[in-house]
Order: sequence, then structure tokens, then C-alpha cells
Amino acid sequence: MDSIKNQKCPFCLKNSATLSEDEKDIKEIGKVFILKLKCDSCGIDTQEVEIEGNKKTKFEFKVKNQTDLKRQIIKSSSAIIKIPELKISIKPTENSIGEIVIVQEFIDNLIKYIQETNEISSNEYKKSEKLLDELDAAKEDKGNITIMIEDKEGNSAIV
Repeated sequence: MDSIKNQKCPFCLKNSATLSEDEKDIKEIGKVFILKLKCDSCGIDTQEVEIEGNKKTKFEFKVKNQTDLKRQIIKSSSAIIKIPELKISIKPTENSIGEIVIVQEFIDNLIKYIQETNEISSNEYKKSEKLLDELDAAKEDKGNITIMIEDKEGNSAIV
């Protein structure tokens, strides 16, 4: 990983940012660049992914078995992820980061998020429990889900 220290941070404008770049070669799509920015002054710690040459803006992948859980999701910070069967749509926010995760990790992170943000009302609790049951079923070969990624920049993929 190549790093450059003491760069001007675009957020706090102090010369205390470290910029780094890592490159991965993924057989199905080619080179993927992971760009990181970390500032010791303001605490910003973010990353983005860029896919060289890929300009496909939509991916759809059906998770049907344990092998599918090992597939990689390359997600830019501007990507929208949907699971239509569960009516889940994850839209980017200002805190979104680009990342590379396997499908299993994505589902685990989603389960953790639902558990941490669960409202106390019984109606919301029932909805959350149903989502958690469906996600758990997909992890255990007892249910199918479809993961869709929309990325107008073309820096996301499922491989």
C-alpha cells in the first residue's frame, strides 16, 4: 500500500492527512483501487473504491447457497444496495464508504445494523424480527435473497 503523509486535509485544511492507495487484481473485473484518507487533526477516516475500466452501473445477484455467501461485493460510497424480497434499500449518506466485503459479511453487517437500530414499539419490533429471520435463512441455505447494486459511477460489482 502506497501512502503519502502530511497532506492537506480537504475537511479541516490542515497538513495532517495521510492518503493511501491499495490495488487489488480481481479476476472477473480487473484492477480495483482502494483509496483511503485519514486525518490526525479532524479524525476523518474514509475510503473509496474505483474499478478500472468497469462502467457497468447495475448488478443483480441471487444468494441461493453457501457458495454464494463467499462472493465479493465491491461497493463504492455512492452505490445503492437493494434486497427487493425484504423491501430493503440502502442509500448512500455522507458517511458512506467504499468497501470490498464478501456476501456473508454484508449480511452479518446488515443484521447487526437492524439489531442496533431496532425501535422499541411492537410494530417495528415485529418488522425487524421478520427481516432478521429472512436474512438468517439466506445464510443457512433456507431462503433466497437478491442483492442488487446500482452505481451511476460504475465503481461497484458482485463477483
